[in-house]
Amino acid sequence: MSEQAHPPGPRQEEARFHSLESMKAGHSSLLDDFRRDGESPDRVEQMVAFLMKGRATGAVLDADTERQTAQSFLDYWSAMLYRFGKDTPDSILVDFDPQLAPELADELNPYQGLDAFLEDDQQYFFGRQALVDKMLASLRDSRLLIVVGSSGSGKSSAVLAGLLPALRAGALEGSAGWRYLPRFVPGTHPLVNLARAIAPAGSAETGRLQEPADRLKENPASLARQLEDGSSRPAVLVVDQFEETFTLCFDEQERKAFIESLLTLAHDPNGRHLVILTMRTDFESQVARVPRLLKIFEQSHVRVTAMNPAELRQAITRPADLVGLKFEEGLVEELVREILGEP
Repeated sequence: MSEQAHPPGPRQEEARFHSLESMKAGHSSLLDDFRRDGESPDRVEQMVAFLMKGRATGAVLDADTERQTAQSFLDYWSAMLYRFGKDTPDSILVDFDPQLAPELADELNPYQGLDAFLEDDQQYFFGRQALVDKMLASLRDSRLLIVVGSSGSGKSSAVLAGLLPALRAGALEGSAGWRYLPRFVPGTHPLVNLARAIAPAGSAETGRLQEPADRLKENPASLARQLEDGSSRPAVLVVDQFEETFTLCFDEQERKAFIESLLTLAHDPNGRHLVILTMRTDFESQVARVPRLLKIFEQSHVRVTAMNPAELRQAITRPADLVGLKFEEGLVEELVREILGEP
């Protein structure tokens, strides 16, 4: 477009729609008013105001598709004014002005990078609804869920930012009122870490954890009793990176008691507690070392697979939408092509 078609103005024309979506809303509102009332001096004035405001909006629209849509709105109302014999203001979008892009504070970055999504990050967690639904379906049939996936596949994120918020919101009958214990990793001493997770608030000092850990070592079935809080509310216990039970714990008796405690809790006929484990695929072979766990593994595990194109687009674009970020045209599709099929 020539300079003549774009006289200086973006900074002088302060009145503009802040996005194409708001321009669409303005167009729809004006269209409804016009269809209801027909031509009137007030309506003509509104058309002119829309054209001026819409034209200035070009300064914040950089994608060709957005500019084409916006220009079509301007063309429509310009033609409508011409049809009624009215003078029409310049209705060509002004050029995009990158200097008008808003500053975004670092703390508003909606992406986690290599870090797992936690419950507090759930508003930015997208693209895994099908997986969350599959986990919920599994928990309807079993109180033990083992989420298996390759390193970096997002299994911890799916549980912490997807499954747990869904349960807290009542995705399963009564789950909004369940107790949600602190998530933990087994580490070198899984029974001590388990004792810390189930300890009442304010009493999880390291020096006081050895005694309940020893009780679990002697009698894995005592976990249910230690979980009692004076109510019948089920507890949800999340053990992240369950493979550490095999890679970091070198006390065979403690390892066996830890696993037995979890399995006994999940299969207690008198209880309703849930146990959720996440585990890396490359340590699945370790399950064979625990005959009872191996026996129920196939019925209790959900596998985290690679995201499909639609899920990837959601994971890429939806967090950006929340903070007002936009992608260069074509960049999202390029990212999807590069990532598609990666575990």
